[in-house]
Amino acid sequence: MEKSYICKKLTPKEVIHIYSDTAVRHFPKAELKPVENVQNYLENDLYMGYGLFKDEQLLSYALFLILPEEQKLLLDYYAVLEEYRNDGIGSVFLQLLRKTLTCADGIYIESENPDFSKDEQEKKIQTKRIAFYQRNGAVPTGILSTLFGVPYQILFLPVLKTDRQNAVCRNQNDFYQEIDLIYHTMFSPDIYAKKVSLKKV
Repeated sequence: MEKSYICKKLTPKEVIHIYSDTAVRHFPKAELKPVENVQNYLENDLYMGYGLFKDEQLLSYALFLILPEEQKLLLDYYAVLEEYRNDGIGSVFLQLLRKTLTCADGIYIESENPDFSKDEQEKKIQTKRIAFYQRNGAVPTGILSTLFGVPYQILFLPVLKTDRQNAVCRNQNDFYQEIDLIYHTMFSPDIYAKKVSLKKV
């Protein structure tokens, strides 16, 4: 199945187009950054995107914050376009990314925390999303974050050049320090102090 798809890196122009014209349909307003922030990350080589294509048609996209010296990636936005959902595209793309992203030893994933859902329907969606990532190889880090009032659970998805068991056995302090470094890269000290919190569970 994977052979009929192409996973390729997006140009900065494509990243901005997807972020400003497509991602706004897929993510709550509270989870979207000003487009100027993404542009700034791109200009400083701290951001990149990948797309899943078939017959030159975009099916899914993944946008990442990069810490190249630390070999760490944060999955900032991940979505399958509406017309291609419920057909396994999300899993295909995630596995192709794990083969492609050899610049890092793994990918950190923020997934909305179902413990803070507003109703049962939202809780079901958030729980299903976490289960999707875990089915595809992600492991819990035991780290919770809150960004601008939105609570997340943090998962870690090792790329396929690493051993999943090593990710399971990693020290929770390592996860915490790496996430903390990523957030300090993303946000100014003032914003970090006011809008970001991390804790171990």
